[in-house]
Amino acid sequence: MNRVAVLRKGEIDITDILENIEREMNIKDCGAIVIFIGRVREKARKRGNVKKLHYESAEEVAIKELNRIREEMLNKYDIKDILIYHFIGELYPGEHTIYIIVVAEHRKPAFEAAEEALELVKSQVPIWKKEITENEEYWISGDEVLE
Repeated sequence: MNRVAVLRKGEIDITDILENIEREMNIKDCGAIVIFIGRVREKARKRGNVKKLHYESAEEVAIKELNRIREEMLNKYDIKDILIYHFIGELYPGEHTIYIIVVAEHRKPAFEAAEEALELVKSQVPIWKKEITENEEYWISGDEVLE
């Protein structure tokens, strides 16, 4: 099971990931599996409703950065593992954009690692998002609309 990936819609879903964790990892001593699922929201950043998001990536560099973030979280927090999967291509309201799954003995480090990993992915991984609404389209970097 890959621990990080840049994927297209339909290549994996959260149920597959959880089944793989249960089957492939020794998690008997782990009391926490924290899952963050990013979704395409309906409300646009600027105004109106989102028709779709378009994600692009420099995939090789993105995977390298995702692995670096993963290693950083493993070294910083008392966690057993962290998996990070980001989707690219066209995604529609309600569809998933990212999965961050942290397995740990206790919940606190699992939550902390998941939150920090998300912020690092948003700020450091070369994945770009274009928001497409009924009236306009624009790129978003992190949480900022690029004009």
